[in-house]
Amino acid sequence: MRRVVELDSLRALAALVVLLFHLDPFKYFPGWSGVDLFFVLSGYLITAIVVENGDSRGFYRNFYARRSLRIWPIYYLTVLGLLAANPFLPRPISSASLPYELTYTQYTPLYWGKEPPPNHPALNHTWTLAIEEQFYLIWPALVLWAGRRRLVALCLATICLAMAAREGSNLLIPKYPQLVLVGRCDGFALGGLLAWLLAEDGWARRRRDLAGPGFGAMIALALAYLIWGSWSHGALGFIGLPTPMWPAETIFAFGVLYAGLIGLVALNAGGRWLRPLRLSWLVYLGRISYGLYLYHYVVYWIVDGCDPKVAVKGAQPWPIQAEKLLVTLVVAVASWHLIERPILGLKGRFRYRGDPSPGEPSAGESGSTRKIK
Repeated sequence: MRRVVELDSLRALAALVVLLFHLDPFKYFPGWSGVDLFFVLSGYLITAIVVENGDSRGFYRNFYARRSLRIWPIYYLTVLGLLAANPFLPRPISSASLPYELTYTQYTPLYWGKEPPPNHPALNHTWTLAIEEQFYLIWPALVLWAGRRRLVALCLATICLAMAAREGSNLLIPKYPQLVLVGRCDGFALGGLLAWLLAEDGWARRRRDLAGPGFGAMIALALAYLIWGSWSHGALGFIGLPTPMWPAETIFAFGVLYAGLIGLVALNAGGRWLRPLRLSWLVYLGRISYGLYLYHYVVYWIVDGCDPKVAVKGAQPWPIQAEKLLVTLVVAVASWHLIERPILGLKGRFRYRGDPSPGEPSAGESGSTRKIK
């Protein structure tokens, strides 16, 4: 599958807006939607991988081995590191929440109407990683079952399910549905539609004259809705911190916005107007974006906990914010070079058929979907 480095840069931007949101939610309040950009990118990547390679021998073994090598090492290093430091932490990890954090099942008690145990403050953001892992577990089998002919129907049904859950019509989830997979799976499904459209023999590749304006229209319509709502109801109240006034429509609008952006970028990869997304430092940040996301909340909590005076109400002084960002970057860079990249070398043992190299394709890659019928 061909690598699209511009999509690595979108991953970097997604991570950066989340980092800024957690620095000052009132100033960077739309930044919570960065996780939805991650979800759409993941849906695009995973669907393309499954549709292209799903009929190859040992697909499930290779797929889950590669995903595990990418996601698990530094996640469990972080969780178990905090657990080992428990005696020295101002607030130890709770034994009630630890089983959920170890199994990527944060907030799942909401499915049966039970309030989940609170996460450790340094791990509050890992609900998104739990949703991703649950998506990886379920989606490949659904895509292989649907095949090319029913993939669009599968994605549309998934979108409807997520919006219904956020509207509260799903009685199994009476509270906070946007924190569990069933209430946030529309982003993944939008990415799945992109994988279908952008396949080598897909409609977007065959009709570039219509696909480009179509993706542009998606962006324009989503922005029109967000601007109208912000103008009518106030931006902070409408977009939310991070729960929007109308969760079903607003989260979907961000998903459509990001799907249109990803579609335009993937369709025009290598074009002159995308040159800023090929800046080496931005692409590099995209490569380490998982570490940036995973470590940033831990770093923020440690910086605040080590010096209670900086844990002021509201926005912190810019030197403290700069310190948090710098330390997060240093930790993520060290993690990438010392832990993640060496482990990723093991993926060569679990290659898909036709892989150009032992490396794992990133979210900035697209491929043919001709093999699954």
